[in-house]
Amino acid sequence: QSTQDPLMPFRLLRYVVRIWERWVAAATAASGVAPTALPPVIPFVLHQGPRPWSTARSLAELVPLPDALAPFVRPLLPVLDLGAGGFEALAAWEARPVVKVTLAVMRGVVDPAVDVLDVLVTYTEDLVLLLERPEGRRAFAVLIGYIVRRRRGLDVAALAAEVADLVGSKAGDVVMSTAQELIDQGEIKGVRETLARQLQAKFG
Repeated sequence: QSTQDPLMPFRLLRYVVRIWERWVAAATAASGVAPTALPPVIPFVLHQGPRPWSTARSLAELVPLPDALAPFVRPLLPVLDLGAGGFEALAAWEARPVVKVTLAVMRGVVDPAVDVLDVLVTYTEDLVLLLERPEGRRAFAVLIGYIVRRRRGLDVAALAAEVADLVGSKAGDVVMSTAQELIDQGEIKGVRETLARQLQAKFG
C-alpha cells in the first residue's frame, strides 16, 4: 500500500468477510453441510509510502462510540510501516536478505526523491548474500523488474553498470537481461525505445 487509506480497517474487514464467504461456500459444496466454524484470517497492511502511517489502525477509530463500547470494535490493524524509519533502520532488521532488500526496494521505488541505487548501496552486504543463494539470481531479477516497471525513464544501462561495480558483473547482466525480457513481453511499452537504445549501447 503506497498511499494511506483512512478507511483501511473497514476495507480489510470487507476482504476478510469475502474470504470467509468463499471458504464457507466451498466447504459446504464439498461436504454438503455448512461449517460451524471459520478459519483464522489475519490481515495486515504492508505500507511502503515515504511517510509513516498516520491514519486509522482499528475499527474503533472509524466508529465514534462511548469508551465502554469501544473495546468491542477495537481489534488493531497490523501495519508493517516501511515509512516509519530510514533505510538504515530497515537494514538493521533481523530478516533474510531477500526480505530486507525487497522491503527496502518497495519503500524506495515509490518515492521520487529516493535514488534506487542508493538503496541498493545501503544493502550491499544483503545483496551479496542474496546472490550467493541458488535462488538469488531469480529473486534479484524479480526486484529489478519491479524497479524498472515502477521507475519510468530509469537509465537501466547506468543502473546495470553501478550494480556490476557494487556486487559483480553477473548482477549487472541480470539488470539488462531483465529489462530485455520486459521489452519482449511488452510490459514496459512506454519506455521501449529508451531501453532498446540502452541495451543496444550495452550489448551492441
